[in-house]
Parts: sequence; structure tokens; C-alpha cells
Amino acid sequence: MSWQRISCFTLLLFAFPILSEEPRPATLEQIQKALDWNEGKIITKSPFKVGDVVEIEFELKNTTSEEFKRPPQKGSSPLLIGDNQAWCERIDSDSKSSSSGSKKEPVKRNTKLAAGGTQMDWPETIKPNQVVNKRLVRIDTKDLQPGLYRVKIEYRNTITYKVFKSTTIDFELVANPKK
Repeated sequence: MSWQRISCFTLLLFAFPILSEEPRPATLEQIQKALDWNEGKIITKSPFKVGDVVEIEFELKNTTSEEFKRPPQKGSSPLLIGDNQAWCERIDSDSKSSSSGSKKEPVKRNTKLAAGGTQMDWPETIKPNQVVNKRLVRIDTKDLQPGLYRVKIEYRNTITYKVFKSTTIDFELVANPKK
């Protein structure tokens, strides 16, 4: 009788190997550690002149070799893995004159300008190296002065706004040629 039990147990082990390979539901903390931004790439042609729109593409992806499964959803609210927020700031010295003709105050150094943000839904599964969020940041430069600028994108907690990961890319804005 004991050989029948062993045979039955062995059959179960080999008949259902797929069950043991299924990823377990991930925690939000696991996801936050696994996701990271790429360095970003400027997809519009430079040099950039005042009035141009600078487009920068960022990707948030799973940087691990693990697959993550979404936990069961509670309630009707969407299950979020966080949000992203983009900022643009001047990183060179202040300028006294405005070449854009804008009546706004000159942009001061280290002053962040919000460049948009979105909440990110949690996909059913996140595979290794999968891009979870592709973000196109568009900076309209019509009210900016010539100078060096830095665009920063953050992956944040949707409630506390704690930043988990961020990356930056710089660009230079030149004055329009005088006519």
C-alpha cells in the first residue's frame, strides 16, 4: 500500500509543475524597488530656440529578473503603483532680460516649474524588463528665457508623494536670432 501512496504523490508532483511556477502577488514595496526610469531621450531636434516645444521620452521599467503579479483588488478604485511627476528648472545663472517678450518675471535659478504628471495603474503582471509606463514630457518654451534647463521625472507614492526613483536630462535653450 505504501508504494501506491508514493506513486500518487509522485504523479501529483510531476503532473502540476505549472502551479509552483506561477508568480505570487507582489507587494507595492516590491514593485517600488523593482521599477526605475531610463535616462530619458530628447526626441525633438536641437538646438532649441525660445518658443520651441522640447519633447523628452522617459520609460519606467522593471529592472529585475522577477515577474510580479498584481494582488487582488479591493473595492472599485483602480489599483495604482504610484504616480509620475515631471519638473523643469533653470540650472544656470539668472538673466535680467527676457528675450521671449513675455511680461512674466525672469525665470530664477533652481525654481521648479511643473511639467505634468499622471497616476499609473498596476498591470495584471509585470514581466522582467517590461516597460510599465512610457511618458512623453512636453516643455513649451515660449515663456522661458535662453539658458540651461533640467527636466526631472519622479516616480512617487500617490498618497505621501515620497519619491521612489527619479532621473534628469538637461537641454539648452538659445535666443531667437534677431531679424
